[in-house]
Amino acid sequence: MVKNWLEMSSDSLSDFAARLGHWDAGDGPLYGRLAAALRRLLENGELRTGASLPPERLLAGALAVSRNTISAAYGELRRDGWVDSRRGSSTTVNSAGYSPVGAHVANGLFATLIRDNPDVIDLTIAVPQAAPIVTEVLSNPAAHIDDPTTLTAGHGYQPRGNPALRESIAAILTGNGLGTTPDELLITTGAQQGISLVARALLRSGDVVGIEEVSYPGAIDAVCNTGSRIVPLPLADLGVDVEALTAVVRRERPRLLYLVPTFHNPTGTALDGVPRKRLARLIAETETTTIDDVTLADLDFDQPAPPPLAALEPEAPVITIGSLSKVFWGGLRIGWVRARPAVISHLAGLKAASDLGGNSPSQTSAVAMLEHYEETRSWRKRQLGESLDALTTALKTRLPEWQWEAPLGGPHLWIRLPETDAAGFTQLALRSGIALVAGPLLAATTGVANDRIRIPYYLPGPELVTAVSCLETAWRSRGRSLDLRN
Repeated sequence: MVKNWLEMSSDSLSDFAARLGHWDAGDGPLYGRLAAALRRLLENGELRTGASLPPERLLAGALAVSRNTISAAYGELRRDGWVDSRRGSSTTVNSAGYSPVGAHVANGLFATLIRDNPDVIDLTIAVPQAAPIVTEVLSNPAAHIDDPTTLTAGHGYQPRGNPALRESIAAILTGNGLGTTPDELLITTGAQQGISLVARALLRSGDVVGIEEVSYPGAIDAVCNTGSRIVPLPLADLGVDVEALTAVVRRERPRLLYLVPTFHNPTGTALDGVPRKRLARLIAETETTTIDDVTLADLDFDQPAPPPLAALEPEAPVITIGSLSKVFWGGLRIGWVRARPAVISHLAGLKAASDLGGNSPSQTSAVAMLEHYEETRSWRKRQLGESLDALTTALKTRLPEWQWEAPLGGPHLWIRLPETDAAGFTQLALRSGIALVAGPLLAATTGVANDRIRIPYYLPGPELVTAVSCLETAWRSRGRSLDLRN
C-alpha cells in the first residue's frame, strides 16, 4: 500500500477510491458509510499494518465529499482502534486492529453483488434478466424434459457435468466451426469458476500472465489470487494489439494469456481477419497457454462473430471458456471449459475437490433450454439492440460531450468522460441514484482508464433513458459545493 500519498500520482488515489466500491450507498450518515467501507478493506487485508491512508484533503477530492466527512470517518476508525493518527503526520493502520485474510481480495466491483439497494439503478453488473424459455422450463420442467426422473437420477455428483449438457454444448461449438467432443468439455459454475480453475491449475506465485489492459475483473482477480504477476496488453482499434502482444510473449514468456478477442469486455471490439490469424499462430508457435473467453461471442450485431482461436489453430494450447449466462440467464450459473481431454480431466479433479459437481437439476433444465438456443439468441440480440439504441439516443441528447465507439457486439458501452476522473464521477452518480463502474475497476494495472466508465445495456430502454437523466444531473453538478453532511 502507498506510504507517501503526496509523492504518488493521481492514478494511485483513483485506484484507492475504486477499491472502496459503491461505499456511499445505504443508510446512515455519509462518514459512517465511508468508515464502514474503509473497515472492510482493513478486515480483508487490503490495507496492511503500517500503511498510510490518503490525506484527508486528497481523499475528499477523489470521493467528491467534504474534508469534514473524511475527518469524521477517520475519527471513527481511530476510536475503534483500527488506525493511529498524530498531528502533522499521516493516519496509519494499527496492528492491533488489523485482521489479515489474504494478500488479495475480490475487486471492489464484486462487492456490489452482496449489497442490494432498491433505490439505485444498478449499472455495475452486466447480467440479463431471464429469457422467456428459462421461465418456461423452470416453472414446468416436466413439460420440457423428456424424462423428468433424470433430475434426481443416481447420486447427483457429476464433476464433469451432465453428459447430455456436454453433448448439447459440443454440438453448438461444432456447428460454430470449433469441432468438439463431450470429453473435451467441463461444465462449471459459470465462466468465472472455469477461469478460476484454470488459474489454480496452471499458475504459481511469481508466474507472468498477460491480460488486456482493461478486461473482465473476475479474471484479473483469479490471476491475482495465485500471486502471479500481470503484464497488461495494450489495446488497438480491433482489440488486443497483436504486435505489442508478440513483443510481450517473446520478452516475458508468460505462463498464461487471458484474452477476450470476441466482443471484448468492456470495449465491444472484435479481433478479426489477419490480426486474429496472427494471434492464433503466435499462440501455436510459442506454445503459450491461452484462455479464449468467448462468453460474449453469442451477442453479435451486424457481423457474425469470428471463429474461436482454437478453430484457427487446432493444435495450439488454447482453453476456450464460455457461459450460458449472457443469452439465457446468469442465475443458471452454467459455464463450460473446452480443452484437450487430459486438461479437462485435471480440471474436473480440481472441481470435484471444491464442490463435488454442479447443480444437477439446473444442468438438466439447461439441456431443454438449449433446444431453443438459436431463437433465444436472436431474441436476446434484438433486446440488446433496442436497449442500445435507446441508451445512445439519450446520451447524444443529454450528454453530447461524452464519447464512445459503437460496439460490434456484447452488452457494454465503453464511454470516455472528457477531462473527468471517472472514479470521482461514479461517487456523484450514486448520489443521483445510479451505480456505475469506473474504468480503474476493469484495469489490469494502475493508471489506465481513469477517464472511462462502462455502461451495460441489458436493462429495458425506458430504464436506461431514466438512468441517463440521472447521470445528466450528476454530470451537471460537478464543481458545485460539496456535500457537507457528516
